[in-house]
Amino acid sequence: MSTLLPRYTLRQAVARLMGETIVGTPTGGFAVGSFRCSALPPYEDDKFLDWWGRFYMGTHKDKDFVVSDYTKLDRVVAISPSVSGNIDATDLFELYPSEFSPDEFNAAINMAISKAETVALQDKVDTSIQVVASTYEYTI
Repeated sequence: MSTLLPRYTLRQAVARLMGETIVGTPTGGFAVGSFRCSALPPYEDDKFLDWWGRFYMGTHKDKDFVVSDYTKLDRVVAISPSVSGNIDATDLFELYPSEFSPDEFNAAINMAISKAETVALQDKVDTSIQVVASTYEYTI
């Protein structure tokens, strides 16, 4: 049985191959335009200035932003544009250097899949599947 990976997992893996990426969970200082992440190493002030970011889980899932400020002392990440409603601990985030946006990573992943599908994937219709009420897994 194959396991489908969420797109954010693929995006983060590709980003790691291409260089530095940060994945984390906000831990406090919640506001609409900033959050604190105590798990971030104490990078220098403005380390993430102009980096791309995306919330990949939580209240603000799939919202992109650009880092407008980072302070080493409190490990606070300020973002632009602000989101509607406070950022909270469910808003898992990813940060990428300014060269590539999350949408550009998504486009590269989609292109790779479309290029590989003609070579690596087979057209096959499985007529052995029988639909059974209240069953969510089927033998294939």
